[in-house]
Amino acid sequence: METREKKFFSPVLKSYNYDLAERWRIEWYIPVYNGLASKRIVRYGKINEGITVEERLKYADNLIKSLNLESPIKIKNNVLDKVIELSTINWRQKTIEAYTTVVNSFKIFLDNRDPEKINEEMIHHYC
Repeated sequence: METREKKFFSPVLKSYNYDLAERWRIEWYIPVYNGLASKRIVRYGKINEGITVEERLKYADNLIKSLNLESPIKIKNNVLDKVIELSTINWRQKTIEAYTTVVNSFKIFLDNRDPEKINEEMIHHYC
């Protein structure tokens, strides 16, 4: 079975060849349905308040920086999160939600203990 890579598309300024008569915007795509499709997001902000091309470019740059999309937060995944992440392509949304709930409950049970060092006795105490 072929797997699909989840992609994040960075924001792009749509300026219509720097035409001031057109309405400029910032748009980007985010993955939905476990990465099988993408959704277009559009923001106008104050870009079109600029009278000159330079002003509009400055407003566009400020809008992109305010979106906080350039540097996503990196979270270290443990073995439980990796299993969910790797299997989401093949699972239904309801299955993903159920397994995620169980994983989160088990993390609370572990109480800051390392999930990489789980033994059978700990699993029996959880059940």
